[in-house]
Amino acid sequence: MLKRNNSRLGMMSLRFLKIFSVSAFAFVSMTSCYSPSDYLNTDFIPDHERLYVKSDTSFILSAHTIEYDTAYIMGFEDIVLGAINNNVFGKTRVSFMSQIRPSFLKHNFGTSPEVDSIFLFLNLKAFYGDKSVPVTINVYELATPFNKDSLYNAFSPVGDMINPTPIGTASYQGESYVKVPISNEWAQKLITADSVTMATDTSFVKYVYGLYVSAEHLNVQGKAMYYFTYMSSLNNLSLYYTKNEPDTTFQVKFDYQFTSYSHRNIRIEHDKTTAIPGEAIGGLNDTITQDSVFYLQGLAGTKGLLKLTDIATWADSMPVIINRAELRIPLTNAPFFQQDSSQVPISIFKKVSNSLVPIIDMSGNNFGGTYSKSKGYYSFNITNHVQDLLLLPNADLNIYLEPRTRFSRASQTILSSYINNNRIKLIVTYTKL
Repeated sequence: MLKRNNSRLGMMSLRFLKIFSVSAFAFVSMTSCYSPSDYLNTDFIPDHERLYVKSDTSFILSAHTIEYDTAYIMGFEDIVLGAINNNVFGKTRVSFMSQIRPSFLKHNFGTSPEVDSIFLFLNLKAFYGDKSVPVTINVYELATPFNKDSLYNAFSPVGDMINPTPIGTASYQGESYVKVPISNEWAQKLITADSVTMATDTSFVKYVYGLYVSAEHLNVQGKAMYYFTYMSSLNNLSLYYTKNEPDTTFQVKFDYQFTSYSHRNIRIEHDKTTAIPGEAIGGLNDTITQDSVFYLQGLAGTKGLLKLTDIATWADSMPVIINRAELRIPLTNAPFFQQDSSQVPISIFKKVSNSLVPIIDMSGNNFGGTYSKSKGYYSFNITNHVQDLLLLPNADLNIYLEPRTRFSRASQTILSSYINNNRIKLIVTYTKL
């Protein structure tokens, strides 16, 4: 009985399938007799009023290399320390200065304490370059206190902010941590601090203003840039001393630390005069005549100025809807310069009241800004920015390209300009209204 019911249901299903197939075929046959415009009655719309999607790649662009003149890098999360030397960008070195604070207050050094040794430890987080290249690190005591209300330009020379004689020196070559031996003579200043000095952080930083940890320039070609987490518990100025009590003598370790309350800033020195003639950056700060390439350098080295002047001619074509505006910037294969194997993402800024702010597209998920090895170029979605340029009267048609880690990481990139054989392109897909 059950089998007969299943058979009857199967015959009904087959009959329904045949009817549906015939009906569908008839519908397709009828509609295929009409073109889309006939079927939608769009023959009544004049050609000049129809909406068409078009693409334009004819934009003339102008790319230039600009130096930074100021960079305020304070309150950083990562210490940057090291040096770079190459034939294109010349020499770069990065140092930092910071307050230090006792690991705990009201520490009593006891009667007649004796310094055994003292070291500055920095625990390695990441590096850029080649660990086989040694870099010399010097430690100085600050000669002036931090002014909490001041801005410290990373390019300003330290001058009389430090005592000129280093209190510690070491050669570092990428080991898991930096270990700089500090002068025992200087450590006497720490060990003889009285109870008032050790009572509060405020009183201590008036006694020891802080440290300046400096990397020397490399005299050979190479990259040796290192990063350390600032507030790591492994980063310490560690003082080892002997405490003499009436009935016993024993060794004590006492640490001074970098804390979230410690004032700090990065110092950067770029010396482009040491680059090799013929390979050095061309057209630096020239915003009129463009070179065949332009240069981006992290740690506030150089940024790209890109002029979208040709967009202005589109104002005569308004109104249009920009469906997509894609900027493509290829890398340049310079035979004398080895590009970084992993290209850092790039950000795009516009100028507002003499400050650079991210363009609106950077707030979305489809901005791009990353390098595609398979395609050989960076791709940026700047659709909203281009649409705004068309709508705003007297809009600033300049944009600025910078490494996304412009102040916190080293990077060096050479990109193609508009007059390069493998040139920069702006591809705009739009609908004319």
